[in-house]
Amino acid sequence: MKWTNSLAALVLAGVCGVASAEVSEIRVPLRDGKLSMPELSAALSSKLGLPAIEYGSASMDVQGLGSSVVVTALNKALGDGCQVSVDREAVVIKYDTAKLPHSVDEAKLAARTFTATAAPEATAKQAEKIGLLLPKVMKPEDRIVILLHGVDCTRDCLQPLAKLLEADGRQVAYFGYPDDQSLADSSKLFTEQLTAYRTQFPKSPVDIVAFSMGGLIARQAVEGEQYPGGVERLILLAPPNHGSNWAHIRFVLEVREQWDLWRSDPNWSPSWMITDGLGEAGKDLLPESKFLTSLNKLPRRAGVKYTIVNGNVHPVWQSAGNATAAVAAAIGPKAASWMYVDRLATTLQNHRSESDGPVSKESTKLDGVSDIVTVAADHNALFMPHDGQDPAAWPTIRDRLK
Repeated sequence: MKWTNSLAALVLAGVCGVASAEVSEIRVPLRDGKLSMPELSAALSSKLGLPAIEYGSASMDVQGLGSSVVVTALNKALGDGCQVSVDREAVVIKYDTAKLPHSVDEAKLAARTFTATAAPEATAKQAEKIGLLLPKVMKPEDRIVILLHGVDCTRDCLQPLAKLLEADGRQVAYFGYPDDQSLADSSKLFTEQLTAYRTQFPKSPVDIVAFSMGGLIARQAVEGEQYPGGVERLILLAPPNHGSNWAHIRFVLEVREQWDLWRSDPNWSPSWMITDGLGEAGKDLLPESKFLTSLNKLPRRAGVKYTIVNGNVHPVWQSAGNATAAVAAAIGPKAASWMYVDRLATTLQNHRSESDGPVSKESTKLDGVSDIVTVAADHNALFMPHDGQDPAAWPTIRDRLK
């Protein structure tokens, strides 16, 4: 709805700290049941001291079903900070800037709440991928392996690894979460789900295999104050324990993820781009972020066996090697040998780095963890099949879970 653009000024007022910290009211009269957008913009501008939004002579019918949904969503998103009501004569806005969002992160949360409420069907479809998904037939006293995905992914990414575990006789569960929201929120959700599992199946030992950012979420649940117990082994695949500079391009990765979902998931909705998170995870993944600083002050959980698997193949070298190999194939073996193109291709393809691309080997290290295994793989090849081969971390995972 167009008039939500003007009401967004209320959020800006809270973040910027303008207007007095008291309940104020704006009343904009209706004209033949319609709201004049210029009048609304002028009223908000006058009260809040913010620039007016130019609407020309636009007006909107605010007494229909669509407007009712928007009003409900707005009221839920802003709570005591702003409540909107519509009667026969006017739109009434009661607001208290002291209770409006006062930071960018709070404003993002309000935007996500608004979108989730305004698009309930799309939100429900997205929620189907969130939470702890257990096997259809549970063996309540058997050991279970819980898999956590990383950034720009859903639990669907874990299916190849899950199939290997199931073929090995393992009972497997998935934990999915909105991968662009704050890691604190994701960790809280995982802790709650793990606690519920332990309550329902107290005799079932738990092993966790977590990829990349999922490793941070698993660590917070296991090492935090609300840990419910029961975890015996924690296997972390390329965990950015000390952050990743790739978090600076988080927006590009998010666009790619949503593009892939749009192409592959018939339930995809544009609202997912907001309800999935608005970059909070990227902020938490930066080196020395507030989340990582707090997490890394926690001690390792006694009784839990830790394993870290990292990779030493940077995708830039791998891509350069593959491109050079393609040139060698195009010019023929004799020319490739004479020009040393084939040797260059092999050298590039076999180059080993101190990073798997997104995560450096140094960033994966963790005080108190000595079981660290380095394999020849880039970031994604650690947990996903590559060139017809099993995930590079699979032999280590299989061995540690024996």
